[in-house]
Amino acid sequence: MHISRTMTPVQDLPVETVERKGFGHPDTLADGIAEAVSLAFSRACLDGAPGAVLHHNVDKVYIGAGHITRRYGAHELLKPAVVRINGRMSASFAGEDLGIERIQTEAAERYLSVFAPHYRVGESIVIEPNATQHTNRPDWFTPKSLDDVPDAKDPRASDTALCVAHAPASPTEHVVRELEYALWDWSGDTPRPRFCDVGQDVKVFGWREGRTLDVTACVPLLSDSVASHDAYQERIRHLESELQGIADTLADGRLDVRTRVNPTTSGEGYREYMLALGSCIECGEEGVVGRGNALNGLINPLRPRSMESPFGKNPAYHTGKVYGHLAQQLADDVHARFGVACSVWLTSPNGFPLLPPRNVWIELAPGEGPGDRELTDFVQERMAAFQVPGDLLVQRFRR
Repeated sequence: MHISRTMTPVQDLPVETVERKGFGHPDTLADGIAEAVSLAFSRACLDGAPGAVLHHNVDKVYIGAGHITRRYGAHELLKPAVVRINGRMSASFAGEDLGIERIQTEAAERYLSVFAPHYRVGESIVIEPNATQHTNRPDWFTPKSLDDVPDAKDPRASDTALCVAHAPASPTEHVVRELEYALWDWSGDTPRPRFCDVGQDVKVFGWREGRTLDVTACVPLLSDSVASHDAYQERIRHLESELQGIADTLADGRLDVRTRVNPTTSGEGYREYMLALGSCIECGEEGVVGRGNALNGLINPLRPRSMESPFGKNPAYHTGKVYGHLAQQLADDVHARFGVACSVWLTSPNGFPLLPPRNVWIELAPGEGPGDRELTDFVQERMAAFQVPGDLLVQRFRR
């Protein structure tokens, strides 16, 4: 394990920029559906005859190709959007069919019911399961027994991948992420849209210079709920005032925040941000896994980012998923235990034992944190307590 004290906390930089693609953004939907399918398949394997997570990766989910026209108070569906679940997935175990098309379809439908609640499967959106078993490794995706799933007993790094995580979130990151979360009601078992007239394809962008944070939030109104241009502008002004108050509370005096919602309200080229069903997949936009938020729910170009997107990858052994979650857990734990900002870097060569990672780098700010021996003992203890895949089989809605 390597420990250095050379990190400059991102909040100490003179300029910081952060973006979040909201839950209804096409890329975020693709990430979420891929993850939901992987977790549903993993749970089915653990609860059923295999008793272990079988080989799969569904990290190439594609969404798009819909077409809906909109006008004040109405819309017309011309072509449904499509969710194509691309990847590979074990189709049988010991000769018994696992029903993977049903698992894929039901998992995607459940996820869409939460984060794209205005879409109706089979009507405005179509789900196309498409996981194959093509490979040059015999019985890899059609195992006759767990002897054909060697990683069930001896998990090895499936790839040479670098994963990095950071804690805590900077004030800018906190405001940008939580501002989109504020558009959801988190009081139940699953989140629900807070406003019945607001769509889910939201993007929040923050630009900080010194203590001044400018936030631009692109928030769609549902066209059926908008009676006129004047009604649109009035609702946007109301949303802007409400989100400004939330942003001020989130900043808690650490930043001076200016929040703007759909700021272009007049002039040549003006275009209202209205959607019929809440996501731009309805008008030709496309979503693909790995093009959006990192595991922490943000896009921050000033922080190093993992080389792998974890969404849809096997939670039992895929390096880019396991190390992504482990790095974030370690960063959170170090910050909680010692009260310092830190970055955690993890990697292992392909084929090496998965846990513990062969290479661990903990980076702290100069002059901060515990001694090297105390930090090493703590990190090794936390790594030993990490369970694969158990710690990863949780639907992390707020990520």
